[in-house]
Amino acid sequence: MYRLYAILGLSLLLAGCRSTVTLARPNTYNAAEGIYFSGYYNPSVTVIVLPDGRFYATLPPGVAVGQGTASSDTFTGTYRDFSGSTPQSGTINATFVPGSSFDATLAEDGTSTTVHGIVLPTNLYRLDVPASLTDFARHYGATMPGPCGFNVTVSATHGTIEAQPLGGSTGCSCAFSGTLAPDANNNFYNVNVTFPATGCAFPGQTANGIAIFYQYRMPDGASFPAFITIFTTPDAAAVLRGAQDPNNPTLVP
Repeated sequence: MYRLYAILGLSLLLAGCRSTVTLARPNTYNAAEGIYFSGYYNPSVTVIVLPDGRFYATLPPGVAVGQGTASSDTFTGTYRDFSGSTPQSGTINATFVPGSSFDATLAEDGTSTTVHGIVLPTNLYRLDVPASLTDFARHYGATMPGPCGFNVTVSATHGTIEAQPLGGSTGCSCAFSGTLAPDANNNFYNVNVTFPATGCAFPGQTANGIAIFYQYRMPDGASFPAFITIFTTPDAAAVLRGAQDPNNPTLVP
C-alpha cells in the first residue's frame, strides 16, 4: 500500500526532466496543451490543458474547470473553482514554452494562486499520442476527497470504469461505474459516470469529465501505472486518483 499512500499524499504527477517532442499534429491543436506539475509539496498544483482549450487545475482540496485560448506564448481563459461549497468564477493568465513549462496565475474573489509547472518526461506520459484502453485496463486503489477509499477496475473490452468502496472504510457506500472513451488523437479519455442516489458526492447524478493514464515516478526513481479522473457536473466537481494495486498487477481484459 506504500505506493497508493504516496501517490494520494502528493499530487497528480511528478516533476522530472523537461522534454520536447515535435510530431505531426492533429487538426485540433492548442500550443499550450500538456500536463504541467508544480512540485511535490504544498501548494502542489497540476494543470491539464487539452488540445481544444479545456483546462483543469487541481487546487487542493478541489479542482478548477475552464476553457482557454493560446496565442503565441500566452494562455488566457475563465474557469469555475469547485474547491468550496459554492463554485467560484475565476480567470487564468499564463505564459508557456511549448512542451516545456507553464507559468500561470489563477485569480478569483480577490485571491490568486501562482503555478510554475513543467511537463512530464515523455517516458512517463505523452499527450500527443492516441490513448490506449489496453494499457489503462488494470486494478487500482484510489481515493476521492472524503473518507472513502476505492477498489477501481478499468476494463478494455467493455470500456468501463467501476469503483467499489474499500472494506472497512467508515460510512462509505459509494459504488459507481461509467464508461471510458479514448480520444482519437490524444492521450486522454472522455468519461461518463453515473452515481447512485445515496452515499456519493453526486447523489443520483451523471458526471462527465476526463481521465489521464500515466506512469507515476517516486522521488527514488521507481515508477508504476497511475491515473487521475476529474468528474464534473454543472454545480460540482471532484478528483479520483489511483495507483495500480501492487498485489494485483495483471492487466484486465
